[in-house]
Amino acid sequence: MLVNLKEIKENKPLQLNEKLEILSHNLNLDGNIRLLDKEYELKAKVDAKATLTCDYCLINITHNISFNIEEILETEDEALEEFNLSPIISAYIHEHLPMQILCKEECLGLCKTCGINLNKKSCDCPNINEDSPFSKLLDLDF
Repeated sequence: MLVNLKEIKENKPLQLNEKLEILSHNLNLDGNIRLLDKEYELKAKVDAKATLTCDYCLINITHNISFNIEEILETEDEALEEFNLSPIISAYIHEHLPMQILCKEECLGLCKTCGINLNKKSCDCPNINEDSPFSKLLDLDF
């Protein structure tokens, strides 16, 4: 998202009310950029519908995130006419995404042998993985 910072005057902030797609996520950005002495300050609220992939079963899910941005914009004189806000917004999106993405808390994932989605069907594959270094633990008698 490109903005022209030269349009912003001391007592007239640039209003932002945008629908954007950044990193394949649809988001609404509502806020402003104002001039403070010689710095530009971005204050905005972002509501996003993030399209993510479940870490266990690999299906696509939609995750809603909301966050506020308060950022002093670091500018160079030649970048004032076309200042790109997308890298700042992208960083905030990454910061607010969950560390582990699951379609549901009790997601069973994929079968390690045949690859079937265990949330939809069950399979007859044996549960023991002989190649695992932990398979010897099954032989212990407690």
